[in-house]
Amino acid sequence: MSGNIRNRRNWTRSLTVVTLVAVVGTIIGCLADDGAVQTDRIYLQNTAGAVLFDHGEHSNSADSCVTCHHNLRGDEQAASCRECHPGTQQSEKQTLSCTECHDDSFTPDMMEHEEYLEIDDHSCLGCHAPQSVSQVYHTNCSNCHLENAPDRFTKTGGDVACGACHLR
Repeated sequence: MSGNIRNRRNWTRSLTVVTLVAVVGTIIGCLADDGAVQTDRIYLQNTAGAVLFDHGEHSNSADSCVTCHHNLRGDEQAASCRECHPGTQQSEKQTLSCTECHDDSFTPDMMEHEEYLEIDDHSCLGCHAPQSVSQVYHTNCSNCHLENAPDRFTKTGGDVACGACHLR
């Protein structure tokens, strides 16, 4: 026998070791935490152009989750919207007509506001029409953005720069 068989064994052994190292490396790479930073970025789709929203960034700058989200108190639900929304609200201009539920003989001055809330079937949203999602975002987001980063969210002259949020 010639010396080629010995060289072939070394070559086969080397190839086997390289293949085994590559397979083990691939498995470890797939299982290991790559430390990639996860973002909470989502696109809010709408007719004016999608808005890129980074939930993580906003949650770091808000005082608490309740700043933006309602119904987070679990069993401690507010008895009235007034607990968090004092004073006259924009939704009060959108109050439904009493005749939507009552006959013509009913007038709102028959009871005090607090008395309405004591009736099981009554709630704030029963009379006060909520704003649309677009209205809520524009009211809350725009005011906060203009207050905290006006140079980023306004055009020269102070007008709101819609393109700062809406992507086209």
